[in-house]
Amino acid sequence: MTRQVALYEIPKVLETASILDDSVLEPYNDSIKGFNEKARNTLGKFGKTDGELTGSGPFMLVHLANSGLLPAGSRLAIRPDLEKAVSFEPDFLAGRYVDCELNLSI
Repeated sequence: MTRQVALYEIPKVLETASILDDSVLEPYNDSIKGFNEKARNTLGKFGKTDGELTGSGPFMLVHLANSGLLPAGSRLAIRPDLEKAVSFEPDFLAGRYVDCELNLSI
């Protein structure tokens, strides 16, 4: 289970921010195999640490968001989501470099 923090709760609806686990890495890398070498070099920089997806880059995020590989019903987090998550759980992203709209899903 990856780290997770509740962002808010509407009766019967709980929204959380979770760091993506590394299970998406292999399918993601498979999804870029048909691209040219320059595209693969730009998009192929995700990695994994302790079972979590790591790495950042705006083009990688665009491809990830459009690849259909995010968990059903999820999206990449935006800055207000991250600010809220850290305000509720200050250690949620401790020890991690995080860009807005990085490898988080909601």
